Amino acid sequence: GYAPARAQTDLPAWRASLTNIRATAALIPGRRPLRINMLKFAESRRTKNFSIKGAPADPSVQARTAFQVMYADGHIMVDAGMDLQVHRFFGRGVEEPYDSKAAGQVERALTTAKLIVVTHEHGDHVAGVIRTSRAGELAPKTILTRSQVQTLLTTPQMPEIRLTEEMAARYVVVDYDRYWPLAAGIVLIKAPGHTPGSQMVYV
Repeated sequence: GYAPARAQTDLPAWRASLTNIRATAALIPGRRPLRINMLKFAESRRTKNFSIKGAPADPSVQARTAFQVMYADGHIMVDAGMDLQVHRFFGRGVEEPYDSKAAGQVERALTTAKLIVVTHEHGDHVAGVIRTSRAGELAPKTILTRSQVQTLLTTPQMPEIRLTEEMAARYVVVDYDRYWPLAAGIVLIKAPGHTPGSQMVYV
């Protein structure tokens, strides 16, 4: 008989266990984070159906953001922002809001961070640790997943964020199946879909 090939949509549904995530968050001893700071440094204007399947074509704003997880003795950055040239890639010929002062704040926060992690390998999240004169200084404290690096080496969203093997070797590259303890109270959660290396960050 004929057996149809299993489509990718037949894969088991993605699931996460908050109980297991909280247990993973407790694996690294130490004081927990105190708060999370969020900074919006740019905007992209899109219709809702660009981001949400089946949504109406109503206007919407996509905020371009970075997050700073504050501890008593320092901070960890979640996402690294982007420079103006990468921002213009998203505008597709249209000038969209870009706050140079806020982008500078993100850059300074990356410089003083203990660790940097990115939710996924798109330019607005990762360019700040690739397209910068400080890449050599930031890479040894920037954690990328094997999937993120693979995308950046072979099929980056734009040429500006392509990594070479030599560049990739400077970053801390991790590989994990489901959950990975990043620091006291912080867990990375594998969630491919938006990109092959998409992950969520539990704080």
